[in-house]
Amino acid sequence: AWPPDALLAVSTRFLSEITLTEFEREVCIEMCQTFHTSTQDLSDEFFVRLGRHNYVTPTSYLELINTFKELLSKKRNEVLMGKARYETGIEKLDYAAKSVGVMQENLIALQPKLVVAAGQVQEMMAKVEKESADVAKVETVVKADEAVANEQAAAAQVIKDECDARLAEAMPILNAALAALNTLTGQDIAIVRTLKSPPKGIKLVMEAVCILKASH
Repeated sequence: AWPPDALLAVSTRFLSEITLTEFEREVCIEMCQTFHTSTQDLSDEFFVRLGRHNYVTPTSYLELINTFKELLSKKRNEVLMGKARYETGIEKLDYAAKSVGVMQENLIALQPKLVVAAGQVQEMMAKVEKESADVAKVETVVKADEAVANEQAAAAQVIKDECDARLAEAMPILNAALAALNTLTGQDIAIVRTLKSPPKGIKLVMEAVCILKASH
């Protein structure tokens, strides 16, 4: 086993390779020595009680120092990574806070414009509603006029159909009268003229002939 001076020299030599303050280095050197010597004492007690050997050699001391250095390096890296994440998070929070502040300022600046825009929208909605109501009224009037026009057209069609029917009935009679008129001669008319007071039947026929002549 190494004496205390050797343990001090070895731990000082190996721990000088890592970055520590003087106080931290002294504490770590003392810690390594304490771990090694206390392990030796426990090994002796273990042998006395159980009769079994647990060898604590200079190599064990070197392994202890190297294990401490590895753990220190690992924990330092973990702390540095955690610090970096923390700083990144702080930066993001700071950026978010600044962004929120800018957004709030923009919203405050836009508030008057939003009020004006809301008023314009209300006016536009009222105008649209009024125009819609006017259109509905006009549409109602147009539909009513259309219904009246349809009724008048239907009535006119009925009258036209009735006139066409009566005309169809009268046309054969008219054609027959025209044909009979064409058979009259001058002598027939002269005979009628000699009559001082023609019978009612002849007068009626003559009036009809005059009407037909005028229309023909």
